[in-house]
Amino acid sequence: MVTATVNRDFPKIRTLVPQAESGPERKLTDVRVQAKDFCLWYGDRQALRHISMDIPSQRITAIIGPSGCGKSTFLRAINRMNDLISGVRTGGEILLDGTDIHGRDVDVVALRRNVGMVFQQPNPFPKSIFDNVAYGLRVNGLAPRSGELAERVEEALQQAAIWDEVKDRLNKNALTLSGGEQQRLCIARALAVRPEVILMDEPASALDPVSTAKIEELIFVLKNQYTIVIVTHNMQQAARVSDQTAFFLQGELIEGGARVHTVMKMLGHTSTEMTLVYAHLSDATIREDYLKVLGPGALVAGPLAEAIRSQAMPADSLAWLKMNFFRTELELGHCLRLPEEGPCECDLYLTCAKFVTTPDYAPRLRERRSRENLLIEDAEVKGFAREAERHRCVRQRIDQLLVDLGEPLQLPAD
Repeated sequence: MVTATVNRDFPKIRTLVPQAESGPERKLTDVRVQAKDFCLWYGDRQALRHISMDIPSQRITAIIGPSGCGKSTFLRAINRMNDLISGVRTGGEILLDGTDIHGRDVDVVALRRNVGMVFQQPNPFPKSIFDNVAYGLRVNGLAPRSGELAERVEEALQQAAIWDEVKDRLNKNALTLSGGEQQRLCIARALAVRPEVILMDEPASALDPVSTAKIEELIFVLKNQYTIVIVTHNMQQAARVSDQTAFFLQGELIEGGARVHTVMKMLGHTSTEMTLVYAHLSDATIREDYLKVLGPGALVAGPLAEAIRSQAMPADSLAWLKMNFFRTELELGHCLRLPEEGPCECDLYLTCAKFVTTPDYAPRLRERRSRENLLIEDAEVKGFAREAERHRCVRQRIDQLLVDLGEPLQLPAD
């Protein structure tokens, strides 16, 4: 393996929104949707508090945050779907291409045609596949020319990447489709009326991994033509598909226009639901974490610790890590594998050759150690000797990590 002296100068951080392809049609300064001091109340309860943010044209903006933080409420506010709820009132402004959507002259039907919506659960009509996609066109009289309706339906199904799967069964009931196919059909239905903005409220949360991957690929392709705003609980999904993120907490916008790696730093790893934990983060924080692991004199432990201490990390690995360090974080430390090296099970068994940890993770290591002790006791009570031995091995590895970090195995009781 080729080694090199480590050059740890951290690179200049990229701009807030990735640079667009050349051409006048893709200006990063174009703002499609803009919220200005926007507030919303359900009766006496305030759900959104003074939200101000810009949503750029032909980009994907992900809205993240814990349950009940107001992210879906804000999403529905962009096409005034909250108007359908009794007792809702608003303050401030939401502008679409510079026009206040709550203005007296705004046609709400036209607004919702320009700002399409895809919901969490696929909701096809109990009609044929063709009639589902054609519904909005017929209601709005958008395909008056003979043959135009069929053309627009095919166009929408093509855009939603489902045409090849349904072209021979357009007259079949849409409810016979799989969950993933139904969701792409609903996306096609929204696309058929040619909106400017597409709102997606957790569009893949009810789907299997394969269908989720197809939806994410589709979203990424659609941003070339549409402005997309997506609400998601899945932090990895937000990191994969979004150009910028907005983090909501208790009805407030805490982090607006955050970079993708900020999303990853908001993960709460101790919960299976990956509950969000708030910290106001910036590039400086990512740089600080990087230096704690790979900086001169860093206190580290784990299989990769010696290579880091001796500055024997390959140059190509360091080049990738400088720009992608946020991707390495785990519950108990970092896995410094490159993408081409494939996934590992660092957090499960702590045996990956690229695993490394720092004193910052000592509290989590001690918590995991306590958990392993309980699992050992449970396995012994049930007579599962091999299971007990496996957990003892994990505990032993945690003990060694804590010792190497100069940390106690357990803290004295208060």
